[in-house]
Amino acid sequence: MKGKDSRHANLATDFAFVKSTAFFVTLRGVKRFRHILFWATLGAMVAMTVLCVVGAFLGADRAKVMFNSPPLWIFWALLAALLAVGMFAWVRMWRSGGLIAVHVGVLLILAGGMWGSKTAHAWRGKFLHPKRTKAPEGYLLLNPHDVVDKTSRQLWNLSPNGPPVPAGTLPFDVEVRRAWVEYYPPEEEQWALMGLTHDKKGAPRKVTPLSGLVGLPSQFPAVDGEVTVLGYNHTLRQIELQLTHAGETMTNSITVGPADEPTVLPLADAFDAPRAWREAGRPRIVLLPPPQAVRDYKAELAVLDASGSVKNEVIEVNHPFHTQGYHFYLSAFDPPLALVVKAVSDDGLYWVYAGFALLMLGVILRLWIKPAVRRGGRDG
Repeated sequence: MKGKDSRHANLATDFAFVKSTAFFVTLRGVKRFRHILFWATLGAMVAMTVLCVVGAFLGADRAKVMFNSPPLWIFWALLAALLAVGMFAWVRMWRSGGLIAVHVGVLLILAGGMWGSKTAHAWRGKFLHPKRTKAPEGYLLLNPHDVVDKTSRQLWNLSPNGPPVPAGTLPFDVEVRRAWVEYYPPEEEQWALMGLTHDKKGAPRKVTPLSGLVGLPSQFPAVDGEVTVLGYNHTLRQIELQLTHAGETMTNSITVGPADEPTVLPLADAFDAPRAWREAGRPRIVLLPPPQAVRDYKAELAVLDASGSVKNEVIEVNHPFHTQGYHFYLSAFDPPLALVVKAVSDDGLYWVYAGFALLMLGVILRLWIKPAVRRGGRDG
């Protein structure tokens, strides 16, 4: 019996030794794994910081190409995997709401950025039905003064060295209703007005100064009448005129374009026939506005979907219009030639917003609220 008890005691001792050794080896392995994971994650974060700095010097277009390249896609996936594994490698992390919020926030930012990239849009286009896919981004070429090009759903990629290239289509039509430029009030209130007539060859023959003061009529012998300024609209760069000719009174508004060039108003309507207007020297009014700085460029867009509903919105620089999964930005303003509107898909955007909100919340909890609670507990 003593020999049997002795063997049982030895087996128990050996099992305890093996168990403690295995625990020690496992614990050492876990520590080593955590050590490698920590430095790998830190190195990836440093690399991401360096990439962001380099991208800032490359410019928006080249940086976008770099961040969407296959090598960096692998890097983003590796960084997301390191952060996800790190959340479960340290159990104590789950006791800190700030650390969890920071990790989840960064993961959401990475996931949203990857989901909304051109590469992800292209992959979804290969596997999903065409009606469920979206173009990542592109430019609408609209003309506010042309019936043909006023409405479009075709998106283009613009290249400085080549013609536009098709970049996809929107699932709805976009129409530009109107476009205009707003200006700051001028330093001088008075606008320069003059009457102008031409000879038979079309060369300027005589210039008649007209009063630019509101309510003060000016004689314009070429039309045997008077010209009176009724009012100004400096924001829209418009001047309202009244012309008295042959006992009749007519009003008209002159709008100055964005090029600050003289604006000409022919007065052919003041004559009974075009021939009489030509014989009088083709009289016209020339408007020279005071210098004004541009305050804003604006355009009114209308989205026309398949159901026939219409949604109108005014866009301006740095104030986009969001509807049906796209943001519309005013990219270039050159009426009457073209109005360029950039459409950008919002896929993944709200993940990024949520990620930044969690990231900021985590930083606030970790760096301000938690230390304040600890100090309050010690003081109490």
